[in-house]
Amino acid sequence: MTTIASFSNLTPLYSEKAALEAIAMQCPLLDGNAVYRARSLLSIVTGTLSSYDDSTACVGNEAFFAPPPSSSFTYHEQNLLAFPNPAAHTVTFSWGQILEQPGEIRLYDLYGRQVRLTTTATNISNYTMRVADLPGGVYFYKASLNSRNFAGKLVIKH
Repeated sequence: MTTIASFSNLTPLYSEKAALEAIAMQCPLLDGNAVYRARSLLSIVTGTLSSYDDSTACVGNEAFFAPPPSSSFTYHEQNLLAFPNPAAHTVTFSWGQILEQPGEIRLYDLYGRQVRLTTTATNISNYTMRVADLPGGVYFYKASLNSRNFAGKLVIKH
């Protein structure tokens, strides 16, 4: 018989079991597969199934991102261009109409955390945003321009 782990001869102050429990309690969206592996190992070793509240574990990190339900939000990516995509230093958003009122462009990381909020001026039809200071990766944008809502994906690659 093969033994995966044994916790009988460990010091009470800090043990492998305590380390696994600490990892298992973390947010799986931020800490990845290690959380699920720790949970699996704990259930095998202890012989019990545990329930984990990921919404509580992740709430402080804003890892769960779900836009509020709204029937007024319409997806218009084809009318808003973001270029270059992938971007390295700047990205230009172009929507082809002159703004009659100030607009907003928001940029979110993969965890749904807002990393940029820009309010645009009126009488423009494009806006260039600096992204050189952001880490490379996949981002999502939402824009409200002339009472229309847009959304899309942006890749930043340095």
